Order: sequence, then structure tokens, then C-alpha cells
Amino acid sequence: MTGLLLKDGYTMLRQAKFFLVMVVILAFLPSDFVYGYAIFYAALLTTTTLTYDQRVKWDNLANMFPYTAGQIVGSKYLAGYLYVTIAVILSICGRYANALLDGRPATSMELATPLIIGCAATVMSAIYLPFAFWIGEEKGRLIFVLFTVVSIIGLMSIIETDALSMLNINLMLLLLAALGLTIAINFISFLAAIFLYKRRKV
Repeated sequence: MTGLLLKDGYTMLRQAKFFLVMVVILAFLPSDFVYGYAIFYAALLTTTTLTYDQRVKWDNLANMFPYTAGQIVGSKYLAGYLYVTIAVILSICGRYANALLDGRPATSMELATPLIIGCAATVMSAIYLPFAFWIGEEKGRLIFVLFTVVSIIGLMSIIETDALSMLNINLMLLLLAALGLTIAINFISFLAAIFLYKRRKV
């Protein structure tokens, strides 16, 4: 598994530099939609590694190595979690820095919102990956982009209208619910991706 992650890391080295610069800039801009986009963009980086794998016919090469389907599929999920985590941490730092520049303390909702968006981005990636392993990266990306656009618009509309505060939902319960749902969806997605990956290779 470590070798697979390193492979993707070396493949993404040039792209990752651009990603970090872009996410840092977007994360510190005073706009919920912009830093939300940065987090979803981080989740989209997984599609780039799959594109490179498809171009060099990595699936054929992988058969020469002692990797299981679970390891090959799991490496993509772990890489996606890493990219999203980096974007979420940078966004939280950006929310905190913007609050200090405004001369006020950052609210708990401001700091929690990147976590909620990170969960949503991870769920969108979990929806995309099984399709990508089954029908290919290009067709799978169309599904991912469709769900991503709808999710960004819906989620950021809720945040910008402050609907969560009006519903008086306990923030900790909201975070736990989002985390629990994210874990459940990703677990199901992981099992589905392994099953579909094996079917495609037959």
C-alpha cells in the first residue's frame, strides 16, 4: 500500500505544488464559496491520478506486482482523504486568520464549516470512485462533476443563508452526524469499488 501511495505521490508531485499554492490562496480569501471550492478541488485530485494510470495502462502493470484489489482501490481512497484533510486544515487556518484581521474571535461555526464541507467532498469522491474503477475515469468523472456541482451549490447555499444556525442544531451533534455518515458511505463505496474493479478486470 505504501508503494502505491508513493507512486501516486511522485505522479502528482508537479500537480501537488500547484494544488498547495491554489488551496492556500483560496483558503485565505474571505468567501465561503471560494474556500469550499478549494476543498472540493482537493477531492478532485484523485481523478488526476486515475487519469495518469489509465494513460500508462497501470492496470496491466499492476498484475505483475503482488497487490490485491483492495490495496489498489484503497490507495486511491487514502490519497483522497489526505488531499481533503490538507485543504480542510488550510481552510480552518484561513477562517481563523480572517477573523483576526476583522478584529474578532472566530466563531465555532466558521471553524466547523470546513470540516462539514470536507465530509461532503469525501462523500462525493466516494460516489465517483466505484464508477471510475468500473466504467473508466472519463465517464466516472462526468458523474463526479455532476454531483460536485450540485453539492457545492446546495451546501454553500445552506451555509451562506445561515440555515444551520436558524435550525438551532447542536454543532457537535452535527459534526458527529456528518462524520458518521461520511464513514458509512465511504465504507460502502470502498466495498463496491473493489467488487466493480474485480469485475472490470475479468
